[in-house]
Amino acid sequence: TNQDVHTVTITSDVTIDQVMVAAGGQLTLDNGVDLTIANGSNTDFDVYGIFRNGTGTSNSAGGTVHQNSGSTVVFENGSIYQHGFTNT
Repeated sequence: TNQDVHTVTITSDVTIDQVMVAAGGQLTLDNGVDLTIANGSNTDFDVYGIFRNGTGTSNSAGGTVHQNSGSTVVFENGSIYQHGFTNT
């Protein structure tokens, strides 16, 4: 669980299962990085906070999310998905 006010950045390819981003938390996937969501029991990737896929405005901004067969991804009410985010 990525807790409230915590920011976690994924900088290398990884497989996750049963991960939750809490309200107020942020998970960032670096540009060019693969995130694979495995199929386990219950919800495999549950976002209440912010999921940021990459940074910058180029066409190559963002990583790649692979969702294994049967895995579940839920963006809860009030969650935020940002692709190629830039704060400029």
